[in-house]
Amino acid sequence: MNILTKLLLLNKLQLFIVLAIVFNIPLKAQLDNNWAFGIGCGVRFDSLNPTSYATLANTIVQSTALSTDNGRLIIYLAGSELRDSSNNVILGGDSINNFINSYKASFLLKFPSKIILFSQYIYDRINCPFEVCTNIAFTEVHDGPNGLFVYKKNTRLVTAPIDSRFAVIRHANGKDWWLLTHEIYNRNVASPTNSFYRFLITEDSIIGPEVQNIGYSHNRSNLWYGDAAVSILGDKVAFSLIELGMIELYDFNRCNGELSNLKTINSSTGVAKYSALEFSPSEQFLYATTGRGYDENALYQFDLNQANIGSSAVQLWSFLDIDTIRSGGLELGPDNKIYLTCYSPYTNMGLHNRLGIIHQPNQTGVLCNFVPFEMQLNNNCRTTLALPYIPNYNLSSLPVYVADAGRDTFFCASDSTIKAFRIGGDSIYGITYQWQAAPGIDTLTNREQLVLPPQQSRWYYVTLTDTNYVGPSCNSRLDSVYIEVRNCTGITETTTVEAKLYPNPTTGTLTIELPGGQGGSMALYNLLGQSVYQATLAGGQTTLTLNLPPGLYLYRIGSGGKAVNGKLLVE
Repeated sequence: MNILTKLLLLNKLQLFIVLAIVFNIPLKAQLDNNWAFGIGCGVRFDSLNPTSYATLANTIVQSTALSTDNGRLIIYLAGSELRDSSNNVILGGDSINNFINSYKASFLLKFPSKIILFSQYIYDRINCPFEVCTNIAFTEVHDGPNGLFVYKKNTRLVTAPIDSRFAVIRHANGKDWWLLTHEIYNRNVASPTNSFYRFLITEDSIIGPEVQNIGYSHNRSNLWYGDAAVSILGDKVAFSLIELGMIELYDFNRCNGELSNLKTINSSTGVAKYSALEFSPSEQFLYATTGRGYDENALYQFDLNQANIGSSAVQLWSFLDIDTIRSGGLELGPDNKIYLTCYSPYTNMGLHNRLGIIHQPNQTGVLCNFVPFEMQLNNNCRTTLALPYIPNYNLSSLPVYVADAGRDTFFCASDSTIKAFRIGGDSIYGITYQWQAAPGIDTLTNREQLVLPPQQSRWYYVTLTDTNYVGPSCNSRLDSVYIEVRNCTGITETTTVEAKLYPNPTTGTLTIELPGGQGGSMALYNLLGQSVYQATLAGGQTTLTLNLPPGLYLYRIGSGGKAVNGKLLVE
């Protein structure tokens, strides 16, 4: 599918962003506006010409940073420390489990109520059948009255040894995230495995891993494991397999997180060991470096529109003296240019603090205008082998997720003047709305519905279908709106209780915290709107034991005339 066809899928915000990227129009400041990487390096993209500044970054390879919506640096990972915009270690931000020797092995996700750091770390050196056994840890950061602080640190995510690089893609709903990594094996010890691990990361939970067996085994024979790259629309993912001299290229489904349509890019010379990867904004080209201690340090461009992608390779740059310089990581910047970092131990050569730039990455071959060692950074900076990994926050929801059932509302039982009221809202082009049969709903295709006043509080459900489907799409999904019947005396608007519910997902035990010591109630509903569980809540903390089949449920917690709705996954 070409880029013009894909543009038909996008809402207005996505369309603006992608057109700006494809036609090289600089965007406003974003969450990836600040980079901190290498030894003391920093780049700020708040103007047409990015500027260098000093940081306390301290890493050979992996690094990550995060900025506010208006481009101000919030936090970055400096080796095993989380530091703020003033370069201070945040409260509890020391001793972060972080293996600093891998590409794209750490990243930060920003949610409305928290920031979560995911990082690869070594958990066993002695009993491990590999050189090292690595895993994923996550650290949760909150914003308090005295600034950022670590709320939860170094929580292990999986039990099996995993690959060192992550692919992180925004879910089709525009809020949650997919995390892809891979199980690894030692060819001299264990059987080959082609198992991808998939996690769904929401603000309240981490669901997974789910396993998909596809592609080639990811071997581990040394500490350099290759790279992962995600296209600008989130519909393509690439992994480099240094051991095999190969790149795996997949289509990615943002709705269910599955990989498909595997294509491979093999070394045309049999020598090149592809390491770092990056897509062009148009998704037509894939860039790859080789080297990191192997026989060739070079930069290649592949044309993904060609039937034989490997044969389309164009070598853009080569530096064969690996004792002097080693090619490193690639990263697409907010200015729509791709940056290349290199490692050089020799400061007297003047190459220890420079970045190469691909100025026109959507152009074929040498027309992409790659200039090695072009951007000089601050004098105290030393570039190493990677640039910071920052997921694509500009990737918003697919159309079927832009549509919804409307806001939860209430009906005043004592108001006899209301004969019917409306739920839903303005229709969205290309989406059909099919409401489940319910009192007062007499049409099936309109988003906005006239509803007769219900006799009791209840959920209303609508199936949203993308009828304008021309490419990757979630096609349809179920959404709900809650109508509460209550006594409105003295109440003029809907209010929300600040309740906490965890863990989510749960295997049967559930804890609910209510603020202020005031009690309340909790009700669970299945996706048909039927009540399946009710409980009275004490003030403060209440622990409940559920005896429900696995599945997705809707909950409603009420306290002191306020309420909050949400979804609970029972495993």
